[in-house]
Amino acid sequence: MVDRPVAKRENAGLGWPRNPRDIAVNALATLGIALVAAVSGPFGTFYDLSLGARLVYWLGAFGVGWAITVASILIVLPRLVGWGIAPVAAGALVGAFGALPLALAVFGIESVLRPELALPGILEFYLYVATIGVPVTAGMTWANWRTALHVTPAQASRPGTARPAFFARLPAKLGKDLLAIKAEDHYLRLYTAAGNDLLLMRLTDAVEELDGYDGLRVHRSYWVAHAAIERAEKTGRRVTLHLVNGMRVPVSRSYAADLKALGWLSD
Repeated sequence: MVDRPVAKRENAGLGWPRNPRDIAVNALATLGIALVAAVSGPFGTFYDLSLGARLVYWLGAFGVGWAITVASILIVLPRLVGWGIAPVAAGALVGAFGALPLALAVFGIESVLRPELALPGILEFYLYVATIGVPVTAGMTWANWRTALHVTPAQASRPGTARPAFFARLPAKLGKDLLAIKAEDHYLRLYTAAGNDLLLMRLTDAVEELDGYDGLRVHRSYWVAHAAIERAEKTGRRVTLHLVNGMRVPVSRSYAADLKALGWLSD
């Protein structure tokens, strides 16, 4: 096992977008809203612009807004939370910061497509955009944060500490940094930092041989090392562990109580 504890992830609830699929789904939803706006023509664009111009207007405005939102959530928001700012307050700050480039972009689009329109000053324009952006990003942050569980730090392994007998079964190519074990029929899929491989063995026997090690069976088909947990996500009554190697491991209700009893998880 790596000789370092896993730091507590205070930004565990800020995982959106978690993968390319999340980003793609959100992008398609944004595109759909932009198309509806282009057809319906809110804020006078229906009367001032042709359909083609409205498509440029709304696709451009929503596209810039989407890009700013995703970049802010991925890059800026975790840093603000890491500095000790409350998540919802950090979301509001992100909305306030992101409103500025979005306001400039929309101001530019308006100037090009509706030059005859008397626009307010850039500061007033910014306030209009921020009035929408701040509640949206704060709400998105709150919605993500409230579904998360915090992962408590794993204990660092001490040099010279004897490893359980099970480690002798690990293929040399996998090393000794055991992350998780998954039962597959009569075999076990062993996951380490170096990769994965199969071992003919029962999970029950493997768990017995790992007794005393900082790991736990979390499901009838999974054992997980404490130090492998990056964050935990709670959706309703379902808890899913996100591991450092990208795995998502379900936690059975019966085992969730064990994790909390050991102090691994807290609401």
